[in-house]
Amino acid sequence: MTDENHLIDFEEIINRFRRSPSTAFVLPSSQHAVIRALVKLNKSDLLMKMLNDRLNYGIFLDSYTSCLLMDMFLKGNNYQDAAKCAIQLMLQEDFGSDLSKSLAMYSCFLYVFNPSTEPWNPFPKPVIEEPEEEVKVRVDYIREPYFDDHFDLENPQHLIGKTFAYANLDGSGSYELSLQLLGWTLYEKFNNLKEVLKVILDTKTPIYDEIFEKVFEMVSSSNSENKDNILDCLSKVKHSGKLLENSIEQKMKEDIENAVKNFEKKYIDTQTKLYKEWQSERETLVKEQVKSLEKLKKLKEIEEKKKQLQEKENHLFFFEKEEKWLLQAEKNEQLLKELMDKIPKYEKKQMEKKDDSYSFFSACNSHFSSFSKKNR
Repeated sequence: MTDENHLIDFEEIINRFRRSPSTAFVLPSSQHAVIRALVKLNKSDLLMKMLNDRLNYGIFLDSYTSCLLMDMFLKGNNYQDAAKCAIQLMLQEDFGSDLSKSLAMYSCFLYVFNPSTEPWNPFPKPVIEEPEEEVKVRVDYIREPYFDDHFDLENPQHLIGKTFAYANLDGSGSYELSLQLLGWTLYEKFNNLKEVLKVILDTKTPIYDEIFEKVFEMVSSSNSENKDNILDCLSKVKHSGKLLENSIEQKMKEDIENAVKNFEKKYIDTQTKLYKEWQSERETLVKEQVKSLEKLKKLKEIEEKKKQLQEKENHLFFFEKEEKWLLQAEKNEQLLKELMDKIPKYEKKQMEKKDDSYSFFSACNSHFSSFSKKNR
């Protein structure tokens, strides 16, 4: 798709296909095609809408497409959409390679320290107005409210915080613990935050100063019951002198550069091979579909030819099969009478008013008799 005028149709087709049984056979190349088409048209808002509505569109990021999008958004200073791509990896619980993970952390970091003034969701769900009068609706069952704390998350701060925290759960260095600290604070999981602070104090692991200041600021303005306890722990960390003045942003850039050196060639080779395989697969499927359509067309032609031959045979051998057809007509008439006897009287009257269908076989017999006289 190269024309913006077809965007509405494009979105509707994807949505309808997702809700059809054929969605089980969607090709991996289809998702790449959708993403690249919207990127080419610079429709990032629509792309983010589709990525966030996985149920109705079925578009999922993989390691390659996530790197492609985050790199594009970061170069365009669009930190908000870059962070949204990182969140998708967290929701899928798979950050992929070191490159996609490093880009995800950098994207979220830049958004937190450079928040956008644009609305997080440019396509908000329509708000249904409550009726003035009480309306009772019959339902099969009442769905109990449930919040899974994962796919149900909508608060951008919570989504980004969970992305930071979950991506660095296995780490125990200054970088990982600093991002965990920031993540649990944004996520407002203050019990987890206390546990991380305890680990930092016990292991005397230094924390990045800019992360510490951000966490301290957010905790100070929070309404947590454990606020005083957490601030006390933060003060202990600060007085321990274990704060790194080095820039964590510089550390993230170095991680990305190292990951690019290690994964760039692998990504290019793998994706080039995949695209060739997908192109070959699509060509094979198109050829098979063409053969299937040609086969159906020929079968239809054969059926039409058989029908014509049968009609011709009936005309040629009419007198030889006259007795057989008369007998069949009598049997049909008898069968119809037996069926009519089983129908209630009031239904018979309705049938007689609407259509004289009850005498259909009689009409056939009359037609057959006239046809017989003509041929004699």
